[in-house]
Amino acid sequence: MNEPTEIKYSLDESGEPYFAATHIQAVQGLNFNEDEDLSTVIFNLQKEVNKVSEENTNLRNTVEYSKTKISELNTNIETSKNTIETLKTKTGSLEVTVKNLQDEIEQLKGSSTNEGGSGE
Repeated sequence: MNEPTEIKYSLDESGEPYFAATHIQAVQGLNFNEDEDLSTVIFNLQKEVNKVSEENTNLRNTVEYSKTKISELNTNIETSKNTIETLKTKTGSLEVTVKNLQDEIEQLKGSSTNEGGSGE
């Protein structure tokens, strides 16, 4: 069916016809879990490459999502800092207003005591 093309060479040391490497075992230094056919090895490697590529894409998407979330959080932090500063300013103004009202109350108490004391 899918038989590899064989390139004929001269006879080997035992006098048999010698053919070019058509099986994975004939390729020195490669061992892919005893796969007999190089096309099977290539197919399996391509599947692995596709898996790694998909994982890489997923990781890139996760990184982009994380960058977006980090940016949103940084924006929220800045907004919160500005809100805190505004509240500090308003709190300071309220403290001054309360102090002024306390002073006025004390003055009113003092003047009503003086009025009541002079009438007796």
